[in-house]
Amino acid sequence: MDAVPRRVACRTRSRRREGTIDRKRTDRPYTPTAMPIHSTAKMDALSKVDPSADIGARTVIEPGAEVQRGAKIDEDTIIRAGTLVREDARIGAGCDIAAYYVGQGAMIGDGVKLHQGSSVGDDATIEDAVHVRDNALVGRQASIGERTTLGPRTHVHPFAAVGANVTTGEDVRIENNAVVGDNATFADKAHVAPHALVGDGTRVGENVRIGTDAGLGVVPAATVDKNCTLGHNSRVSGSARLKDGCTLEANAHLDYGAVMEPGSTVGAGSKVQQDVVVPQGETIPPSTLVRADGSREALPIDIDDYNFRDNDDDREVRVHPDDLPRGLPETPPRAPAPASGATHQANERGHGGPSR
Repeated sequence: MDAVPRRVACRTRSRRREGTIDRKRTDRPYTPTAMPIHSTAKMDALSKVDPSADIGARTVIEPGAEVQRGAKIDEDTIIRAGTLVREDARIGAGCDIAAYYVGQGAMIGDGVKLHQGSSVGDDATIEDAVHVRDNALVGRQASIGERTTLGPRTHVHPFAAVGANVTTGEDVRIENNAVVGDNATFADKAHVAPHALVGDGTRVGENVRIGTDAGLGVVPAATVDKNCTLGHNSRVSGSARLKDGCTLEANAHLDYGAVMEPGSTVGAGSKVQQDVVVPQGETIPPSTLVRADGSREALPIDIDDYNFRDNDDDREVRVHPDDLPRGLPETPPRAPAPASGATHQANERGHGGPSR
């Protein structure tokens, strides 16, 4: 698989060919020019602004904020109390910056909002109208496309690229060198492993894991193509691939090297073993084990496999037991715990009590 460029232009739409995403590299070098601070800018006496910084009209620098050498801040922007804007950073017009750190050489577009406790690493790129929620982090040389929203405590690691109009829930992790296409959505606690690829329009459920951290350099990255759906708690192991329009339902697992051809579905709670190919348009029934030799085995049904969280309106959809598929073995019920009175009687008879 071709290497993913270290600097990725967010506005360039992703193109997938044979499991890779190619994006046009665009670097936007900025050479600071010392300019007088605009007469309508307001800087608190307790703020610290380097004389070489370029501060635009009607921009406000609150107490305790610091703007370092060569930074450029356009008009109508607010730099909140305690924010550090490092050397040569550029912040666009109409922004609200409450981040505790904006890195050296970072490029931030117009209308960006960085919430309390967020951070933008050195040389990172954030396009227009992005919202970075509380305590979310954007690593160095990472890139975020326009109109994207990063949920609270989401972490986009160094060199990762997130496309335009992407939405993440809380505690999402997009690891080093991962690439996410435009219009993707991620529910809470989703995890994209290093070098993994997620295509345009893909919907990722809660607690989904795409790719594998271990074995980098030995195991190729996982790939999820365009317009796929991954149910909650599903797993895509390293080197596995979902092609366009596939569905991996809740608690399903696609093992190393397994491939889902376009439009195929793996049912809830099913597992597709290593190197198996699911044919185009085929549906693997829920709670089914598909072995590497092509044989299949019914697995015990767990009702939790059929409960999922809808990504569009964040409703949790519960499935009634009567709606479960027929003809598959159900999980045997657990033996009931003995009543407290029976336990007491057994102890009095010398059975089941603590050893002396």
